[in-house]
Amino acid sequence: MDNGENPLLSEWNTEFGIPPFDQIRTEHYKPAFEAAMQMHNQEIDAIVNSEEEPTFENVIVALDNSGIKLAEINLIFGMLSSSDLDAEMQEVQNKMMPLLEQHYNAIMLNEALFEKVKAVYDKRHSLKLDDVQMRLVEKTYNDFVRSGALLEGEKREQLKAINEALSTVSVQYGQNILAENNAYELVLESNQTNGIPAGVREAAREKGNATGHAGKFVFTLHKPSLIPFLTYSSERALREE
Repeated sequence: MDNGENPLLSEWNTEFGIPPFDQIRTEHYKPAFEAAMQMHNQEIDAIVNSEEEPTFENVIVALDNSGIKLAEINLIFGMLSSSDLDAEMQEVQNKMMPLLEQHYNAIMLNEALFEKVKAVYDKRHSLKLDDVQMRLVEKTYNDFVRSGALLEGEKREQLKAINEALSTVSVQYGQNILAENNAYELVLESNQTNGIPAGVREAAREKGNATGHAGKFVFTLHKPSLIPFLTYSSERALREE
């Protein structure tokens, strides 16, 4: 699959430059992630392998501008997987999130890259930077330090293992939360729907019929069901529930 066939990697010729959601399919994510990580690695390699003296522009700005396509894809996938996670999306999430964690770990623990960042950081007060530029230099340096760039040997490897384990369990936790939210049903009798508009009541009745609660009213944690219930229901105890 080349870039022309993958809407996540192609140029977005949409109004306002928004992602072409109508063209994106689950099978596009894995190759898009892999290609974007490769692009990001090439951008990092260009910074590391440059023989020029480290400067604000060729290190800090270049690093800040790297990985944009990967960040875009990750944002799209994160939004959709958090709201509409089917089995195929879950499989992509289980495979790609640990790989993404390894990818970003490798960058933040890249010793040669950190040396260049530190070189700019150490001479920042002599570079005539404005407040925003100074903030970016200091934030970039601190991000590396907080990600373990100053650790050595066994402690560095231990941090990598912890980060990768956290990536796996955080994905599982998110999937468990989403499953619980999707499974929740508030099943009510007619006399428990006081204050709720007729259209909302009818949608809840249809939901009840569809989920095996014939003649009852079912509300869920999905926003089209949740928000009208919280807005209009006169039953305080049910709103609290």
